[in-house]
Amino acid sequence: MYYLRFLTDQKKKIPFKFESTYIERTVDEIKNKQNISLIDAVEKNRLNILLGVGGLGKTTEINYLAHKLSNFKNCYCFVIRLIKYANSLDELLDAFHPNWKNVPDGFKTFLIFDGLDEVSSLKFDIASKEVELFATKNSGVSILVTCRTNFNPLYSGKEKSNENDEFTEILLNEINETDIESFILKECNSPKIFLQAAEKSKIVEIFKNPFYLVNSVEIFNSQNIIPENKSDFYTKLIDQRIRNEEKRLSFKHNVNECNLKEGLKLLALTMQYSGKNEIEKIDFDRIIRSRDTSENIKRIFFHEVDNVWQFEHNNFQEFLAAEAISELGWETITKIILLPNKKLKPKWLNAFSFLVNLVAKNNLLITWFVENEIESLIKVEPGKIEDKIKNQIFKRLFEKHKKDETIIWRLSYSTKNLYHFIQLETNREIKEFLINELKTPESNIQSISNAVHLLEELENPGIYKSEIQTIYLKLLTNNYHKYGIAYSIFNSFSKWKMFDNELKNKIITIDNLFVKEGPISSLCHYLEDGKFTDITADIIFRIILSMQENHVVGTEFALYKVLELLSSYELSSLIQKLTPTDFKDHTRIWIRDLYKYLNSQAIELFQKDSQLVSAITDFVYASFVYHDEEYAKEFKSFFEKTNQVFASFQLCFLADLKSKKIKRREFFTLPAMIADQQCLDWVIDYYLKNTFSDEMMWNFLISLNFVGNYDGRSYFINKINKSTQGKFEPPPNPWEVFNKEKDKLYLKTLLDKELALRFINKAFDVFGKDNIERTEIIKKQFDKEDRMKM
Repeated sequence: MYYLRFLTDQKKKIPFKFESTYIERTVDEIKNKQNISLIDAVEKNRLNILLGVGGLGKTTEINYLAHKLSNFKNCYCFVIRLIKYANSLDELLDAFHPNWKNVPDGFKTFLIFDGLDEVSSLKFDIASKEVELFATKNSGVSILVTCRTNFNPLYSGKEKSNENDEFTEILLNEINETDIESFILKECNSPKIFLQAAEKSKIVEIFKNPFYLVNSVEIFNSQNIIPENKSDFYTKLIDQRIRNEEKRLSFKHNVNECNLKEGLKLLALTMQYSGKNEIEKIDFDRIIRSRDTSENIKRIFFHEVDNVWQFEHNNFQEFLAAEAISELGWETITKIILLPNKKLKPKWLNAFSFLVNLVAKNNLLITWFVENEIESLIKVEPGKIEDKIKNQIFKRLFEKHKKDETIIWRLSYSTKNLYHFIQLETNREIKEFLINELKTPESNIQSISNAVHLLEELENPGIYKSEIQTIYLKLLTNNYHKYGIAYSIFNSFSKWKMFDNELKNKIITIDNLFVKEGPISSLCHYLEDGKFTDITADIIFRIILSMQENHVVGTEFALYKVLELLSSYELSSLIQKLTPTDFKDHTRIWIRDLYKYLNSQAIELFQKDSQLVSAITDFVYASFVYHDEEYAKEFKSFFEKTNQVFASFQLCFLADLKSKKIKRREFFTLPAMIADQQCLDWVIDYYLKNTFSDEMMWNFLISLNFVGNYDGRSYFINKINKSTQGKFEPPPNPWEVFNKEKDKLYLKTLLDKELALRFINKAFDVFGKDNIERTEIIKKQFDKEDRMKM
């Protein structure tokens, strides 16, 4: 189905028609945790993949999206049904949209690839890679792919050379309770009775899926019954469709209902076994020999798309295929649903979930999968396996990881998969199982990591909040920082809004957080998230020392955010603690950025009576003394942006004049660093009044050079020498004179062969050897006596 055609003589844009009943939906942008409309998502991101379980209404959503886009004046949109994928994506596009590249200039091109999960099993991986490559090559095209969640091959986190080539995962949300209630009140004959019966049968949860909601209401209106579970839903829906058809004159009364149902199963099993969601007409007629039965099946349960037939919904096919094999022997079932390596065929994941509910509870199928292929079970769509069976599967899987000492998040499935599989948010049994695992002294660190990461998936710990907090504090105290345990704990505290001061105070007194490989960055993120107003200089200083001891590139950015929580007093105290008192080797690159952030925060918090000026002044002087001048220079803008340059200059300059310091580099460093023309003019006026010695003036000149204020030094020398008849003209620099002479000789040797050979021979005479290492030459160049010989 498509809605844009290019005619031979003109380009014509044909709006997409949308006539279905539509309930407004939203999507979740997984990475940014944003709840937005689908149209907003595709306008925001160039590449998107729309995820959702079967029957959730993805195709309806993209049809509605296509309808809206087709009415945009600046947009051309094409819908590509990936179920038609045969050999290549280019071939598919050429077959159905040969002119998609001919969109007029100034118009946006939008491609919708619908049903990636419907590609044949044998070609699924190839098609997925083609979609990614196509998106990379066509950077000017916006793309939306739809796929079932548990088949998603375009997940975020895959390595990409360009972020623009990464697909954004957006999850189609279920219908909210208000919309469900509105639909039932509008469409159901007896809304109150319907809801009471649905809640009693515990099937009301599936109404968040529009396919189940609409058809459950139809079943109730016709038969006054409610399905007991999803398998029962399809059984009743099929019966309902047949009953409705029988009332029509077009129904062939000579069609046997039993033959019709068996034909449905045979069609579904054939299509499922081949890994396809469509069937050619010729194959359809080969399977269903009776023309009357074939026509009725097509009319009731199938629809035609581009000369091939599909079930109205993929769940029909999966349920009927599962029902077809549910009574077969275990050996026969394995030949149908397993690969040669005894793994479940990917295309059978969702059909398998129906199969689990259809077979007897002591059937070999469940037992075999729990023992041998448990990983596949967690990838089935949530809610399709009974809770008791799911909990049994989960516990066995968890114990297997514990025995093997393996981490869940390092495997092909994640804690997020498990969270959805066991529906942890409402699963009290598994919550208590995980909490008990954390309390058990015999639990190994891998098992603890798995439990903590699973509990982190909870949106709210509910009644277990206090108990989990106590356990987590103990884990932090006992130095459980490996395998992401501490990171997950802090992330959970933030996620669950556990920001009370009592908890925070307990956390910052845990010495094990500041040890080697401690979770300092995670601690900073927690403090930032909590927006605590009583963060002290002591705790920040301790964090800085820990980062210097065991720094990982990038972790410091979490610290910079915490600096914003400090008060003016605590910021001053922190700068005082960071003021050097001896010579230290600050080799960490990140530390300079720390002072840049301290300077920004000092500007933000400055007040005229603030002690920040005093703390920064002491820091600058000490930093120049102990050769940390690069850190000191970060504070220059503090004086400029707080209008403290002239006042601080005068105060420090006059104090240095009276000082009894010994070393020249201890004088005037802050005044020299911040000096502008106003300050320099003031110094000249002050000197001309004979108020300080020439020696101190030379010290000031040296400081201007020492701190790198070269523009100020040039201005000052010119002006003071005009006023003093050249009294402070700098003497010739012997090193500069020598370098000039060396450069002249170097140029001469390049142009005079005899001179070059004479110098080379002289060099060999100086070293007294035939072979000279480059390092030896460099060493001689820095030796004054040898340099003069050469």
